[in-house]
Order: sequence, then C-alpha cells, then structure tokens
Amino acid sequence: MKQNSLEIALAEFNKLQTNFAAYHSKKQVLETELRELELTVDLDDTASLNRINHLQIITRIATTRLADMEAAIPAKQAELQKTAEQFVKNEFNTKRASIQKRLEEKVRAELSAFFLDGLQLDTAVRNSKIVGSLNGTYVQVESNPLEGTLRYAARIIAVFAELEQFEKTSPHLKK
Repeated sequence: MKQNSLEIALAEFNKLQTNFAAYHSKKQVLETELRELELTVDLDDTASLNRINHLQIITRIATTRLADMEAAIPAKQAELQKTAEQFVKNEFNTKRASIQKRLEEKVRAELSAFFLDGLQLDTAVRNSKIVGSLNGTYVQVESNPLEGTLRYAARIIAVFAELEQFEKTSPHLKK
C-alpha cells in the first residue's frame, strides 16, 4: 500500500529519533570503554594508547553528530506537525466531505418520497442513522497540545485508515 505524506513524515521523524538514540547509546559504550582504559592503561602499551586515541576521536565525532541530530529534532517535529495539519485539511477533510456527500445523496434519494418539505428532508437526512454513523466517528481530527505531535500524527493515520475502511465496507456507499 502506498504511504501518504503524513506516514512518510512520521517515518522520517521516527528514524531521526531512533538514530539519535542509537548514537547516544553507542557513544555511552565508547565513553565507558575510554574511561576504563584511561584508568588502567599501561603507559608503555602502544596498542592500548592507540585505542584510547581512537576512542577519543570517535567520541568527539559522536558528540558532534548527536548535537546536530538533537538540533534537527525540533525542526523535524514542527515539520511533522505542519504535515499533519495539511494532511487533515487536504486529505482527511476532503475524503470525509466526499463520503458524507455521497451518503447524504443516497439518504436524500431514499427519504425524498416521505418528506415533501425541503427543511424537513434536510433534517431527516442529517439525523439519519446512516449519516450519523459517519458523523459520530469521524467528526473532526484536531490537535491536542497535551497529546504531542507523534501521537497526533499516529492518531490521524489510524483514523484516516478507519475512514478508508468505512468507505470500502459501507453498504450505503456501494454504487
């Protein structure tokens, strides 16, 4: 199945966090080894001194890379939030509106024989169980600051998948 823009952005953000955690863990292991060697090294042991030199260089490089990754995280998170908001606006809301329109047209066609008054027909369509099944589940997807960007993005992806499933399986949307 093709990934949408939000799934791609979430995967990129998760990759950055995973890489950061892996680098951090590797750096800690190297620093531990370096400390142990520095405390126990025989100053006449050239191989051990070369290993210390090697570890110092690697830990310095790892520190620089970690700082760069850490600096990139807020920007990547802001990008993910923006992508999530755009996805809701351009993909989710568009699909939801299309499904709602198709459901309302179907219900309107079925109920038009029973309601001659336009306002009563509109009310009956809005209050129908079929249209309500869409409204009850997929009313709106809004950001919650306490939820965090990652959970928000994951929730949007899950609800969008449910909406697509609803579209595929609803007997009222069959042509």
